[in-house]
Amino acid sequence: LSFIQCGSFSKWHAFQSRSSASSSPVCTAELTRSAALWALAIAALWLLRGQFRPERTGDPTTIRSDIVQGLRFLLSRPTLRTMAAMVGVANLASSATGAVLVLYAVGDDSELDLTQAQFGLLLLTSAAGSIAVTTVNERIERRLGRSRTLTLAVYGMVAFIVTPAVTTNVWLIGVTFFLGGALLSGFGFKTMSTQRCSRSVA
Repeated sequence: LSFIQCGSFSKWHAFQSRSSASSSPVCTAELTRSAALWALAIAALWLLRGQFRPERTGDPTTIRSDIVQGLRFLLSRPTLRTMAAMVGVANLASSATGAVLVLYAVGDDSELDLTQAQFGLLLLTSAAGSIAVTTVNERIERRLGRSRTLTLAVYGMVAFIVTPAVTTNVWLIGVTFFLGGALLSGFGFKTMSTQRCSRSVA
């Protein structure tokens, strides 16, 4: 994804300056930022204290056998299999959208005509929605039920990706990003709980 973003930022930067000479520093900065964030994440994980390895009660196994067992478990349950496919497609679509969104949103000649700071605020609406839903997530599920909540989350994912393609209204896109972030976060909670329920039943 960093390489895709690097290409997007380079094209935007070159388009803004009418010169490709400035694209290389943008690529370098983007890749350096991503590498630094990964290094910070690894350092944070390394500093965690505690025993996080699950205890095994049966005979010793290999990584290959664990992967095969997990795939069999997934493929034998239609609900989890469908949800896994949906999550994979949704991640691919959202990553592709995020990688090229800067070309569409930032700059005087862009469709949304946003500055870099305004673009950052627009992206923050999604994070705000993800945080806001944590306070009401359980109440929404109790009121609508798990199936309807998951269906609503799928509509939110579609709106999150499609809205920037059909309108240039920044306020509408911001509201959709907020709701989409909330629904995507809720979808993640529901898929994890469904997975745990399936394991407990098994």
